[in-house]
Amino acid sequence: MCNPALILGAQAVGGGLSAVSAFGAAASQRSGLRYQAEAAELNAVTAERQAAVAMERGQFQVNQVRRAGSQAKGTAVQQYAKNGVDLTAGTPAEVLTLIDILSEQDAQQAEINAIREAWGYRTSAENDRSQARSARATASAINPGMAAATSLLGTATSVATSYYGFKQAGAFSGQSKTVGGFGRSSMTGSNLPNSAFKW
Repeated sequence: MCNPALILGAQAVGGGLSAVSAFGAAASQRSGLRYQAEAAELNAVTAERQAAVAMERGQFQVNQVRRAGSQAKGTAVQQYAKNGVDLTAGTPAEVLTLIDILSEQDAQQAEINAIREAWGYRTSAENDRSQARSARATASAINPGMAAATSLLGTATSVATSYYGFKQAGAFSGQSKTVGGFGRSSMTGSNLPNSAFKW
């Protein structure tokens, strides 16, 4: 027959190892969440920088478009002037006005494209910051000590249940489980008390 003390000891040791494991797992999970939060914050910073670069690039493109429009208009004016054409009326005036309109449309489109690109980066940055906040909140809610304590409590309950079962079976007194207040060994032959047969 197995020694109850050894069984209870093994349960206690196993429970202790489980508690250590629970502590380590909780600490590792909390550390991982904190790392995720930091990484998300760095991603947010990167996205904000990309948004700023997109706006700068867009402004550069706007300037380039307007410069090209001015050059095209200047070239047209020179050609018309070279040929002695009146620039204030008719087709020349319409052409010069059209150059201005198309140039400004292209400049506005370049600006819109830059704003859209920057908005995409800023949205990504906000999502990253939200993810960081969520990871930090989850990490803060993790308590390795509580995880270990909960594991130990479960082990204590299990050991106590086993101990109670062994005690009820008489494993610690060297006798089998009692019946009616008398050990089975005392319930045989002449050892039976007379009162056992009285009704």
